[in-house]
Amino acid sequence: MSSDFDKIRQAVRGDAITKPDIIIVEAETENSILVHDLEDGIFDKYYRIHDTEVIDKDWLLQHVVITPSLEKASEDKQGIWNAPVPFWSVYGVISDFVLSCIPKETYRTLNRLVLIYDEDKDFDYLQSVPIEDYIEDFDYLLETHEFPPEHGIGITWSSDCVTVINVKHIQDAAEEMIDSGELSKDEKDEDIMRGILMTIAHEFRHLQQNNPYQNENATFLPDPEQDAEDFAIACYTNRYFSRGV
Repeated sequence: MSSDFDKIRQAVRGDAITKPDIIIVEAETENSILVHDLEDGIFDKYYRIHDTEVIDKDWLLQHVVITPSLEKASEDKQGIWNAPVPFWSVYGVISDFVLSCIPKETYRTLNRLVLIYDEDKDFDYLQSVPIEDYIEDFDYLLETHEFPPEHGIGITWSSDCVTVINVKHIQDAAEEMIDSGELSKDEKDEDIMRGILMTIAHEFRHLQQNNPYQNENATFLPDPEQDAEDFAIACYTNRYFSRGV
């Protein structure tokens, strides 16, 4: 167990004693603690805080949902990319970026990262997808939350620690720039990948902003959106230079 996680665990336990009507410890394991947070006064929040030492490729894979419509669009000749690519190959790039370029304390409360493409088909598909045991099911989430709005590319359902990325909207934005001459067709794939990675970093920063139990070095800008955008740029820049480009 990391000393960072032990301090957070002790802080949660302390609040559960001093504020029992607001902070409730629902469950604990050696590497995680599940918190029921009533601080908001309107919405119940549940979040499982993980020790960052357990966050690896297997952990991340368990927390990612890639919908069939996205897999199909990635492999279609007229789909997302200039040439068909199995999305699980793309996922390898995403996984490397998340684990190497985004600090793990940022997304230690992640319930699910959901990558969608066709909202209607994905809405139906997600109703049968398993989710953390402290949430009834995805069907409940879909009744109480919305996908990213029109032209929106990402959203975080902060009360349930779920991040949704709409890859179709990212693709549409790239194709609009090609039509306007701001982007060449050869640059399309790189632009879409950059959009996916930076949106994940941006939304994961919102996860961190909504986690009241931070390590002692965490600092944020007053404007949450500017903070998340600056953070995403920093993470992507880290990837850019770590590749030796």
